Amino acid sequence: MTKKPWLPLDTGPKLPPYKGNLMHRNVKFLKVLDVDSAHGTVVKARIGRQLYAIKFFVSPPSDVNTREVYGNRPLWSCCQAFDWYFSPFENECRAFGRLKEQRAEFIAVKVYGWVALTAKQIERKLVAAGAKGRGLNGFPPGTLYGIVKDWVDMAPYHDSKQRETHDQMVAVKHFPRMLKDIHKLHFLGIVIRDLKPDQYIDGVLVDLSLASTVPHPYGPSAAGRESPWQPRWTYESLAAWDLYSFQCHVIDFWKHNSKIFFRRRCRNGIPKTCNLVAYPVAKCRQRRFEKSGVSDVYRAVWRSSKSAAA
Repeated sequence: MTKKPWLPLDTGPKLPPYKGNLMHRNVKFLKVLDVDSAHGTVVKARIGRQLYAIKFFVSPPSDVNTREVYGNRPLWSCCQAFDWYFSPFENECRAFGRLKEQRAEFIAVKVYGWVALTAKQIERKLVAAGAKGRGLNGFPPGTLYGIVKDWVDMAPYHDSKQRETHDQMVAVKHFPRMLKDIHKLHFLGIVIRDLKPDQYIDGVLVDLSLASTVPHPYGPSAAGRESPWQPRWTYESLAAWDLYSFQCHVIDFWKHNSKIFFRRRCRNGIPKTCNLVAYPVAKCRQRRFEKSGVSDVYRAVWRSSKSAAA
C-alpha cells in the first residue's frame, strides 16, 4: 500500500494524513451541517465514542470570493498569485500543520489529518447512518479532500433557532484569550485574513481556510534579496488587518448586537460591556479630528483612513 504524503507538497508546513479509515463500520457520518461556508461542507461524524467535524472542501480556488479580503477593488497579478496559489484546503493544511510542528494546537481546534473520499463514499456513509435532509446529495462528483477536526459544541441555549447568535454573544467571555491567540498565530507566521465571528464556536477558532502561512512561494522573503512579488511588510500589514477585523467584526459587532439580543433576554452572567481594544480605530479617528480641528478635513481624513484599513 502506497504511503500517503503530508500535504501540501510545496515548501513549508504540512499536515499528515489521517491515520484511521473513515470507511470502517465504527465510523458514522451523522449529518451534514447547515452552515454558511463558501469553501467546504462540514459533516458531523462519530468515530468510536467520540464526535468529530470533517470539513470537505468543495470549492476550487478560482471560485473563492475575493471580496472577502479585498472588498470590491481590482486585484493586481501579484496579489492573485499570493492569494490563490494555495487552495482553501491547502491553506488549512499549512496553518494547522504549523500549529502541530510548533506544539501550539491549543490555539485553535485540534485537527487529526487530511482525508480524501469520493462524493459517492460520503453519501453512502451518510445514508448508512440514517442521515436525512439538506446537503445529503450536495457533494460535487469526484474525490473531495477534507480535514478531520475535533467536534466543538456551541454554548448551550434553550432556543435552538437562536443558539448560533447566543454563542456569538457568550463569546465575549473568551475575547481576551481569543485576542492573545491571534497574536500567537502572528508570532508563528500565520495570518487569518477573513476573521469574523462565524470562524469561532464557543470561542474556539475552527476555520483557517483563507489563512496565509510563511513561507509562501509568492510571499515576501525573510532574508537576502527582496521578493519581486510582495514587500517585506506584507505579513505585518495582514496581521494588522486581522487585529482591525477582530475589533470591527468581533468586538464592535458584539457591542452592537448584544444590546439588541439581551433587550428582552436574561444575560445569565454575560457581561454588559467590553472594554477590550484590539485595534484603536476610534482613537485614531479622534486624534486626527483633534489635530485638524476642521470638520471638512476630518471627513476627508476619516474616509482615507477607512479605505486604507479596508
